[in-house]
Amino acid sequence: MTRVEGTNDYSIVSKLSAAKMGYFEDAFLEEFVSKPRARAPLINHGYYIRNKSLELTFERAVKYYSKKDEPFQVLSVGAGFDTTYFTVNKKFKPQNMTFFEIDLPSNVTRKCQLIKTSDKCCPQPGLNSQFLISSSLDENSLISENYKLFACDLSDSETLRKCLDKYGFGFHIPTLVLSECVITYMSEKDSTSLVAFLSGNLENAAFFVYEQCRPSDGFGAFMVKHFDKIESPIHGIRRFTSTEDQIDRYLTAGWEKCKVYTLAEVYFNLSPEEKSRLNKIEMFDEFEEFILKSSHYFVLVATKGTCNLVHGTGSVRQLTQPDHTHPDIELSIQVLDSNQSFLRFGHSFCSTPNGLYMVGGFGVQDKNHRRMGSLIRFSFEEGKIRGLKEFKDKKFERMYCGLVDWKGKLLMLGGRLSPNCALQGLLEVDPETGECFNSDLPASESRWRHQTIVYGDYLVVVGGRDTEKVYSDVYAMNLNTGEKLVAQLDFPILSCSLAVWGEKILVSGGNLNLAEIQESLFILQIKEDRITVKRVGLNLEPRIGHTSHVLNNYLILVGGVGIRDSPGLDVVDLISGDIYRSSLPSFLPEEKGEPSPDILMLHNHSSFVQEDKIIIVGGGGNCFSFGTHINDIWEINLRNSFPFIFES
Repeated sequence: MTRVEGTNDYSIVSKLSAAKMGYFEDAFLEEFVSKPRARAPLINHGYYIRNKSLELTFERAVKYYSKKDEPFQVLSVGAGFDTTYFTVNKKFKPQNMTFFEIDLPSNVTRKCQLIKTSDKCCPQPGLNSQFLISSSLDENSLISENYKLFACDLSDSETLRKCLDKYGFGFHIPTLVLSECVITYMSEKDSTSLVAFLSGNLENAAFFVYEQCRPSDGFGAFMVKHFDKIESPIHGIRRFTSTEDQIDRYLTAGWEKCKVYTLAEVYFNLSPEEKSRLNKIEMFDEFEEFILKSSHYFVLVATKGTCNLVHGTGSVRQLTQPDHTHPDIELSIQVLDSNQSFLRFGHSFCSTPNGLYMVGGFGVQDKNHRRMGSLIRFSFEEGKIRGLKEFKDKKFERMYCGLVDWKGKLLMLGGRLSPNCALQGLLEVDPETGECFNSDLPASESRWRHQTIVYGDYLVVVGGRDTEKVYSDVYAMNLNTGEKLVAQLDFPILSCSLAVWGEKILVSGGNLNLAEIQESLFILQIKEDRITVKRVGLNLEPRIGHTSHVLNNYLILVGGVGIRDSPGLDVVDLISGDIYRSSLPSFLPEEKGEPSPDILMLHNHSSFVQEDKIIIVGGGGNCFSFGTHINDIWEINLRNSFPFIFES
């Protein structure tokens, strides 16, 4: 079995995990998995949205043709242990469909054996069932009237045509071609040849393709590196990097119409009811990584002839990003250093007159990945970490808490252990000794992914979530008296960012519904014993998991996760409203085999300003099934990229 064939085994186990949890229905997956395994919620979410993308495109086309009088056929290339034939038969009961499956010899042999011994797919004795009519089976193929499974080299067009002719494939009748992460494993030359062969030989066809895109940002480069590492490189992605490139590819190859939807677009088009159902299946708290994964995979629909009728999906709209007044600015950025104590994400950070502090998060300790039970104090001078001191205490072992400085002591609010274990209360920490004890101030409700800041004698807390809901409140607690002022935002937010601008607190981002371009900047003011909330009409790029700073009447938004792009650094002129955007550089080497460049993922990080530079510490996360990436220490030179910030 080749490495590429091995990806089939991982995928089918993951599909079964999601189905058993109730993300979608598929009664046949367990027939093809000998050792079921429960996957992490992030993996289950990823395979759910993969299933949904094909349900809204490919399955919708099958349903359409199943109701017509004319015959149609499905050609599934590189099908692996995919159960599509059995599931669409159960759903739509088509009497006019012939289903062709092609794969590599090892997968075909194993799948034939599994079907033969499955009472669901092939009730004993014999092979005749509701799915397989008048069947014959050997170890290399399964041929019936309505289902034909056989091996063929997809890179050999002449042999492919002969095999299709042999098994009664009709090149003139409506054909739905399905390819799930298949042609991406072929060489770019061979996959392009296959795309052109299908277009040139099928008179009426729709091609449904699911695979990867956007290889050059941090997540994409890490994804490409993963497939290289397991010796299953994804070819062609360096040439066809974007959804626009993919459209050009298929139109150039002779397909008449083509649309592409990222899985992020599929997710953000789900109904509120469906999103609510998802949230109830299992506790989930990796929004940034799920959105990143979903924005790096797409489903493509290319059509020709009479199949142009099924070109649209009907329920997925392509989402737009805000227009910016100014073009992208090249970002001046470099990696500075690596320190194991700083390899963490989901941590909390604050700057004090006596030093810089980080607490908690998930990271690397003694070569193991775990929640970090430490508070770190350090300074930063001449591009180097200085005076590092680490205090260890189980109470520091938390993610997404609040950390602030007030009158020489640290205050630590909330956070979580697992997504099912929220932490409650306010802790005081001696910044010199690391001693941690409960505050005499009123305990707050448990929440995490909130943002905190000290404004005068008030501890200001914005948004966040607990095990049941996302908060839309803002409260300011008087740290002398314990009394609270409370206000409400227009919608629930988490992982937003706060920055002080004179007498105002700026709240940016944090709305999970990233698809809605809206006035997503709030101004908070505390005066006359009340909080005022004003929503500002700036067309900011929606994002979560970012940080922010104010310098000389400019709001600087650092990173985060958006719908498609991985935001770099945006600068907002708070006087004029102008927005200046920068993009992160490419982290993908031009040629496979080159040393991998350092990778930066600008989410779940912390940042601070030192003179004319922004220093990025930590950040990153679990990158779907590809592994975990945590950033080193990076420096962004603001003066080089945005000199106008410092002009008088």
